[in-house]
Amino acid sequence: MNRRTLLKGLAAASLCSGAERLMSFVPPAPQTHPLTLNLILHGLFAMQFTKDNIQLVTPYVSQHRYLASSWDPHDLRVLCPDSGNPSVPPHGPLKSFTLQGVKKLPPYDPKKLKRALVLSKSGQKFNVDPDQAYITITLPWPQDIVPLRFAKQDPKTGKQNIFKNPPLNTVTELSLCQALIYPIQNLLKLRLDGTSWKPGKPDPSYNTINLHLWAEPDHRTLPSHAAEAYSQLGKLLSPLNFELESGDVTGERDASTGVNGMSTTEEMGLAEWLKQGEGTEGSNCGLVMVID
Repeated sequence: MNRRTLLKGLAAASLCSGAERLMSFVPPAPQTHPLTLNLILHGLFAMQFTKDNIQLVTPYVSQHRYLASSWDPHDLRVLCPDSGNPSVPPHGPLKSFTLQGVKKLPPYDPKKLKRALVLSKSGQKFNVDPDQAYITITLPWPQDIVPLRFAKQDPKTGKQNIFKNPPLNTVTELSLCQALIYPIQNLLKLRLDGTSWKPGKPDPSYNTINLHLWAEPDHRTLPSHAAEAYSQLGKLLSPLNFELESGDVTGERDASTGVNGMSTTEEMGLAEWLKQGEGTEGSNCGLVMVID
């Protein structure tokens, strides 16, 4: 075998080896999750379903903070500059916000949610009083709504109902956290108008962005706080009476959220999150859904 023949043989062997490596290489699976926003709510809200959109409203409560964040305690965006200040009058200037940059979807029917507290204005004979709304957030129709972290009466009380007066005295659980899921239309245009919030990089595993909104205390409170909070909700949804049957209400986090890109840690209330697990005694502020 001469030198030229030997070199040709080595070159052929090298090409075959390279081809085998190329054939054995399996490219990573493409990202199958669409770009999605998880809008996660914590605290005292009324979610009103209109013919065009959702109006998310919350009343003034003296110890509540009204905040937005991408789950970053160093990047809390204040929705209302005067929030958390007990000297602010309950009927201060209405602050309005609008979610932008998500896909337009058909109307969402909240009655399909098995565990949500859905109240009918015509059925329960009440109205949403715009003068009692401290903050209003206009939301497009979501792809889905996932109620999470349900508060229930402590079994030691021997009671089941959360609220004392009809027609609310049949309510036995109340969602303290909710995830509204939106396909994102344009990431560059995704924003909550009226705030300086900006989305960060999507979660690489699920292609999701999370935006949290709070309307609750950022510190441990006395049981009297719950009475004030639900009294204010009653004024917003007049003449409903949200007096609690007992202050002994518990709300443990779920074993799993079932929401792509959202961990159970993100079900924490504001005080728990900022104070490393500190609960908010006696508040357990939750959300109700309002339909015509």
